[in-house]
Amino acid sequence: MTRRRAYTLVELLVAIAIIGVLLALLLSAVQAARGAARRVACANNLRQTVLAATVLVDARRALPAGTLLAGTPQPWRGWLVTLLPYLERGAVAAAVDAEYRASPDPFDVVAHPWFTKPMPEFSCPDDGRCLDAPFAPNWGVNAGLTSYMGCLGSDSALRDGVLFGNSAIRLADVTDGTSRTLLCGERPPSPQFDWGWWYAGVGNGAGELDHTVGTLSHDSNMYGDCGPGPYPFQPGDLRDECATNHFWSTHPGGGHFARVDGSVRFHTYDGAAVLVPLSTRAGAESAADD
Repeated sequence: MTRRRAYTLVELLVAIAIIGVLLALLLSAVQAARGAARRVACANNLRQTVLAATVLVDARRALPAGTLLAGTPQPWRGWLVTLLPYLERGAVAAAVDAEYRASPDPFDVVAHPWFTKPMPEFSCPDDGRCLDAPFAPNWGVNAGLTSYMGCLGSDSALRDGVLFGNSAIRLADVTDGTSRTLLCGERPPSPQFDWGWWYAGVGNGAGELDHTVGTLSHDSNMYGDCGPGPYPFQPGDLRDECATNHFWSTHPGGGHFARVDGSVRFHTYDGAAVLVPLSTRAGAESAADD
């Protein structure tokens, strides 16, 4: 009887161990499935954003400015605001116009309540921070965030992309071809939420890092001692202020990018060199596309 009880105990422990392994495998599979679903949702949000840009081009004959600079009627407004009417957000666009008429200072958040509101369309579900409007302590404001940065080109000094300060790029200016020119890509907001605002933002003085990023930008981060750069597409970390200087995503292995023709593709970090010629609108590069 004692030996039989021992066998029964061993069998029970083996069964428990097997169940534990199966539960671990099941949990891993569920987590992977959820991650894949968030990645698909992220790509879909980006796709809707770039499709809105193509409709805007048909209506206005030019892409929006990456950031409207000082001296314009709506200073420091980002390119995503211009897309609102083409995302069935005409009421929000009208509210933003009214807010700017009430106060041209976008950091007057009493007069600009939409500054502090999240916009799910401009957020990657894989980064839950963008579904809120967290407090940015260095600025003293709550700011609505975005996961998607316009591509200003290779570097802000060159202005060789399609979205930069006061830009108004027509399709005729994109001589490399709309299917071979980047419009925007993923870049999570910075750890303290100083960079990556959808509504408006000064950035480094020309909107860079708030609304736009380059594929080989040099250090533009006034809060981080990050070195001169350049900063190519590479893995980042939500705790690293310096990761704000370049495109990256919270997905494993790479990130999504949209092109001027409306297509969205997932690029891997080991193919980062491909993005540099794709980021310019008129470089006539011969580099192969992946």
